[in-house]
Amino acid sequence: MIESSNPLASLSGTIVLAGAGKMGGAMLSGWLAQGVAPSSIAIVDPVPSDEIKALAAALPGSQMDGRSACAVRLILATAVRVSEAMGARWEHVDLKARVW
Repeated sequence: MIESSNPLASLSGTIVLAGAGKMGGAMLSGWLAQGVAPSSIAIVDPVPSDEIKALAAALPGSQMDGRSACAVRLILATAVRVSEAMGARWEHVDLKARVW
């Protein structure tokens, strides 16, 4: 059996990308570069669960220092890994375009 160098070549159906943050954007760019038709990709914005909403609401009254609370808020809002949040730098952020 000969394997294709492009595993997406034989894909049928729709690819669903939940959220298009930093990693999702990279995945989307890669898929498009490999020739996946844009019409076969659906991007869905994730909806936070009630537990996540409750945690975010509890942050202002917590005993966490301001910096840590901001980091937790960033992680909750973007679903990034802790290491990605810790490595975030302002030069990576475009406030006007609202992207990171």
